[in-house]
Amino acid sequence: MLRLTIVSLALALTAVSQTATSPSVTQPREGDLQIRINGPVHVAANDTASAVWVVNHDATIDGVVREGLGVINGTARITGRVEGGVVVVNGRLELAPGARIERDVMLYRSVMTRADDVVIAGVVHNETGFSLGAAAAWLVWLSFTIVVVLAGLVFAELGPRTLTGSAGYEAAHSGRAALAALLAVATVPALAFASFATVIGIPLGLTLLFVVIPALSFLGYLVSGSALGRMLVARLSATGAWTSRYRTIVVGLLTLQVLVALPVVGGLIGLIASLLGVGALIARSWSERERTVPTPVPVSVRA
Repeated sequence: MLRLTIVSLALALTAVSQTATSPSVTQPREGDLQIRINGPVHVAANDTASAVWVVNHDATIDGVVREGLGVINGTARITGRVEGGVVVVNGRLELAPGARIERDVMLYRSVMTRADDVVIAGVVHNETGFSLGAAAAWLVWLSFTIVVVLAGLVFAELGPRTLTGSAGYEAAHSGRAALAALLAVATVPALAFASFATVIGIPLGLTLLFVVIPALSFLGYLVSGSALGRMLVARLSATGAWTSRYRTIVVGLLTLQVLVALPVVGGLIGLIASLLGVGALIARSWSERERTVPTPVPVSVRA
């Protein structure tokens, strides 16, 4: 988290640098905090600075930096001593003979060269991009799983007929569900982008892209989870004691979440589940509509 905060600050300073220019070399005074944008900083051999940040240029440290050194889009050259940490973003770190860093070094999309007698008391972190650790990834998965299961339970409570009917339709008519999903994929995004051709159609296009499509995908995922749960419960419980719609959707969604977490194929499984669920929702709704259309009653005409 600390490393992520440091890099975020670095990127913010980079954004500020677009509006600031300062070409001359800065000579820090004793105890200075130096933030230099579009200009170099040189800490001479007999000088001491509190902290140094340089954006879009180089920093040369022949003296002492007590707190820390940060360089963004430039080169940090150290022959002296940095008593804090060193952060280099999208640049280069050059450690000459006699250089000493008392704490950690973080290189974000950067390279480092060092002499044999260089001392780094901390740890060198070399990052090529923002990444989540295993614990953070597990926490994200667990949080999303809880949200998905709760949403499934709400769906089972408020729309039991739609949920169970669509799940059953997906299991019994997977081919029709897949065809309906393909038609939806081909038509809904095309309609959304076509709406941008006119000013009055822009709100419709934005609603389709950012509301309708995500909502349908999420509902389709819930339907596929319910269909998977029905299949698993039917296999595990011959007596039918576990056929409650709540248990069914919990079992199905938990299983689907585990499958989605699999490396390489997990994303594809989630995509297919969402598409099949959307197709089942659409195809079942259409079939129900056809059933509810009243059949015309012939009227006899008496002579």
